[in-house]
Amino acid sequence: MKEMDVAFGEEIMGVYIDVHSSGGYTYYPWGHKNKVSPDDESLQALGRKISSFNQYKLWAPNQPDFLYPASGDTSDYMYARFGVSSFGLEIGEDFYESCKLFEEEIVPSNLPALIYAAKVAKKP
Repeated sequence: MKEMDVAFGEEIMGVYIDVHSSGGYTYYPWGHKNKVSPDDESLQALGRKISSFNQYKLWAPNQPDFLYPASGDTSDYMYARFGVSSFGLEIGEDFYESCKLFEEEIVPSNLPALIYAAKVAKKP
C-alpha cells in the first residue's frame, strides 16, 4: 500500500465497514502499524460515535486497546485507495455464535451502529 501522509479532510465521502467475528472492537486506519492516519481526528470521532451504540473498544494507533498491527486489513486499503472513512467491527464473543445469541444480542447491539454509519455515509 502506498504510504499516505496527506489528509483527505473534507473530501472524505462514504463509509466502509468490514465486519469480523468476535472481539468487541471498532477499528480504523491505520491498522497495519501503530501510526495515526492523516485523518485520525475525524476517524477517531466517527469511531467513538459508532462505538457508543455497541460499547466496543477502539482498536487504533495510539489508543489504549491497540493490540498489535494487522497487515492486509481492508479498512486500511479502502481509506488509502478510495478516501472513504473505513472501519471494522469485531462483533460477538466467538467465531461461531449460536443463532439465538446472534439474533437476540449481537444484532440488536450492532444494528444501530450500522444504521448510523449508513446515515452519515455521504459526508461523515
